[in-house]
Amino acid sequence: MPLFYTKCVYVAARLARRCVPMTLPSWLRKALPFLDGNLGAANGAGVVGLYRKYLADRRPGWPAGYTILEAGVGATNGSCYELAALGARRVFALEPFVALDAARDGAQLSAAVREGSSAEALASTVERLPDPTSALAASVDCILSNSVLEHVTDLDRFAREMARLLAPGGFMLHVVDYRDHFFRFPYHFLLWSSATWQRWLNPGDLPRWRICDHSHAFERAGLSVEVLLARPVPEAFAHIRADVHPDFSRYSESDLETAFGVLFVTREARR
Repeated sequence: MPLFYTKCVYVAARLARRCVPMTLPSWLRKALPFLDGNLGAANGAGVVGLYRKYLADRRPGWPAGYTILEAGVGATNGSCYELAALGARRVFALEPFVALDAARDGAQLSAAVREGSSAEALASTVERLPDPTSALAASVDCILSNSVLEHVTDLDRFAREMARLLAPGGFMLHVVDYRDHFFRFPYHFLLWSSATWQRWLNPGDLPRWRICDHSHAFERAGLSVEVLLARPVPEAFAHIRADVHPDFSRYSESDLETAFGVLFVTREARR
């Protein structure tokens, strides 16, 4: 498909996206072309399974015994209940923007219950936080997020706040989706200047960060960063490579084409 045509389709869809409320029912959102983005995981066990995949070699036995904070949990605490069911000592569910959906949350709680446990016990292990400042400094061993960092506007503030909460010797795992969230066009948001993006096309929560932006923000907060995954979609990037806007000239091609990333962030233990 010619790039000029896809740009026209993209702009039309982006402008429509800015006009269509997020409160549409999910079935209608899915029926509208390019409108539906990441609606979040309906299964907390699936999210926790993703975290465990990347931590298996680095933190054997995790999450048993850990105090954990998960950032951006969305409308339910489902993944946090799953962490509690797997033996986490305490789990904080951080969500400043999305209200708790009691019905869906109850279903996720029931799904997390294991033999020998109870919904009441899991619920008592999980605390939902509307603001990270309500948690004590150095109070958590582990911080997690899934498809959250790409939406954080003030990276340095976020990194500093997470560093404040992380205990010495603790770690973070951030799974990040660096695609344009019109997934049919994973890199098209790189074609526009910052001014055009902010004025016309940004849905309000997509700053277009690349993986190095997140790494550098955590490093500025005094943390160490290891990139566990930086996976591109080469054929899609090749389609727009020559037309990436000069506003992105400071990035390497590797940073620009990373579509999926996983960051392992650590804080040095006290000596």
